Amino acid sequence: MTALQTVLAALGLTAALSQASHAQGEAGLPFLLNPPSSEANGMGGTSIALQRFDPTASIFSPAQTGLSALRTNVRGSFYPTTAGLVTLYGFPDLDLEYSASAVSAGVRLNDFIELPLRIGFGLAYHHVAVDYGTFIVTGEEGPEEKGRFEAHEDASGFVLGVGIEYLLRFGFGYTFRSVASHLSAVGTPEISSADAQEEASDYSFLLEAPLLTVVEEVSGWDAWPGGSLYPFLDLSAGMGWNNMGDRLVYIDQGQADPFPRSARAGIALKGGVRLDLPVSWEVLSAAWSREAEDLLVLRDSAGWEYQTGLGDIEFGQNVLQGKLTDNVGLRSGWQIQAAEIFTYRQGSVRGSATYSTRGYTVQLAGMMKGLAQVMGNESPDWLLFARDHVDVQYHIAEYTLETTVTNTVSYSSLVFAFRVLPW
Repeated sequence: MTALQTVLAALGLTAALSQASHAQGEAGLPFLLNPPSSEANGMGGTSIALQRFDPTASIFSPAQTGLSALRTNVRGSFYPTTAGLVTLYGFPDLDLEYSASAVSAGVRLNDFIELPLRIGFGLAYHHVAVDYGTFIVTGEEGPEEKGRFEAHEDASGFVLGVGIEYLLRFGFGYTFRSVASHLSAVGTPEISSADAQEEASDYSFLLEAPLLTVVEEVSGWDAWPGGSLYPFLDLSAGMGWNNMGDRLVYIDQGQADPFPRSARAGIALKGGVRLDLPVSWEVLSAAWSREAEDLLVLRDSAGWEYQTGLGDIEFGQNVLQGKLTDNVGLRSGWQIQAAEIFTYRQGSVRGSATYSTRGYTVQLAGMMKGLAQVMGNESPDWLLFARDHVDVQYHIAEYTLETTVTNTVSYSSLVFAFRVLPW
């Protein structure tokens, strides 16, 4: 077997395994199905219906860019160390490295002009890459080494988002993505070229309903009369479509592979209490989310075709009731957050295989707010500036699959954020 055949066989098995929860067939570029956000991964990778602070969440849910623009801010996120791929459980012989990074910027127009409702526009850029390692080039005549090459794939995208708030908060995002797959050495005569470069797009919607605020506005009822401690309860829902490309061509147009088109739909609930200080301080909160996902690729003996809409996702059974049905996988998770300092998460991914996830976040914002509150009028200017404008978060997450041995893939990311006006 040549080196190219080896790497294609490995990636084919990878694609099949990554779609095990969908039971629908293989697709190219399986790394695009790997959830990139370390923040979301602690909660089973849920990001379609719950707002995330980490800008890498917009890689799976571009609506995140729209919602984040309801505050004028700049954010950046990257992996300080490379990670593995959840889709590669059972293939420890593949020496791969996965990384993701993203930057985003949002402008809320209301910070500069008067408008009857809040409107924000956001822009984000992301890059995802996987390095499959070094492969040996051999010929059909024997195992003699004739060369080596690096196999790798990557994707880069620009996200345009818009956020609108009038009682309800609505976010929409659209991604323009370029994908490159390099699975052979350029110019190696012993093997055919297996490089592909294609375009794809994502789009998603996310709607948040701050239930207590809506009730207060509609009825005039004060949910928490007196004091500076205010409760909140938000219900949200979202749906999105990823990797909406045409087809992936390596060598022969007649043997093109489908893009890993996928649909997602989910719900989330978040509640807690905030302190109304010079800046808002979320002192305690809890969140839960569930989302269904379906690979929109059908294969049979005649070939393959794409499904439309949400594919086999049934919102009532899959999302609301949490029932598994044919071809649909489920992600769910919960988190508890304390004082914008520490957050703990757990979650699961269910399909033909079951993964458990967990993670945590350490955050700077709450530390600055707490220190400024303790120091009061003695707070130095630099502390007040940091409290009002700066945040740094460190996210850790793990996916674990229990088989004959325990397989674990870890993720970590650093997020830096700056807001023009106080948080």
